[in-house]
Amino acid sequence: MFLTSLALLIAAIVLIIVGAIKGSVLLLGISLGCGAAGAVALLVANALAPRLAQAAGPADTASPDGGRVVDLSTGNGSAAPAPLAAWAAADAPPIAGYDEMTAAEIARVVGTGSLTKPALAALLAYEASHATRTTVITSLERALGVKVGAR
Repeated sequence: MFLTSLALLIAAIVLIIVGAIKGSVLLLGISLGCGAAGAVALLVANALAPRLAQAAGPADTASPDGGRVVDLSTGNGSAAPAPLAAWAAADAPPIAGYDEMTAAEIARVVGTGSLTKPALAALLAYEASHATRTTVITSLERALGVKVGAR
């Protein structure tokens, strides 16, 4: 989609230049049509991008740095190990004010069920690589239905 819109916009620019040089109203009109079609293609690509990314799933589960692994088995025997680094970049707190929260406050937030799985995974990755509070890690593991492989 992106390449299509780029090609249409380049064609529009070329046609507007040629149309201006030759004084052709037809070429100018076609360039406006190409520009509009390119804009529509960009809007459609932008609208579809989240759905396509979600359908594609995680982009890369390889762990070049040999990071810790979370066992994401679903209980039916189908295990899909993925490194914590693949779930979230653990360099910054995943939610505002996280570092100031107590373990009990975090466990309460996790227990509400209001956080998505990716958000819970980001919290787990951050907690496992920073404060490593057992209470928090246990509540996150329980909410995700996973067990951190190594602590």
